[in-house]
Amino acid sequence: FYSVEIWNAATGELAGGELGYSVGGIYTSLTGFTREDAAGSVQLAALGKLLLQCGFLYWDLGMEMDYKIQLGAELIGRSDYVREVHRTRVENKDLVLRCDGRRNAKEVIDFDRSDNTAANTKTRRSGSKHDRSINDGGAKKRPHRDEK
Repeated sequence: FYSVEIWNAATGELAGGELGYSVGGIYTSLTGFTREDAAGSVQLAALGKLLLQCGFLYWDLGMEMDYKIQLGAELIGRSDYVREVHRTRVENKDLVLRCDGRRNAKEVIDFDRSDNTAANTKTRRSGSKHDRSINDGGAKKRPHRDEK
């Protein structure tokens, strides 16, 4: 389990955050909160970049909601999601979300991944949808949906 926190540097107060967990290359957001305007947006942007830096393939945002779709989330069918969980929990079993102490959210958001691209993509299957998600900017934000 992970606790992702955004602190206001000026006041020293907790401004927002979330709880989540990971299985292989999938990070799942469980619940989040904000105490200040825009803290949630900063937290989402910084967490997205941190997930990329660590090599995560998917970001499971849970239920479909308009604001998630507006942020770029794509729906994935339950059977596809379950298949990815089974695959990535073996292929990416040692993947961990690391922050190495307090980091400035702006620095995390502004991080240029070009130096890490070769290292992160060489372990992905060539021509797979995972290569495309990495090359298109990294982990896909995916609420899941029930198939009918």
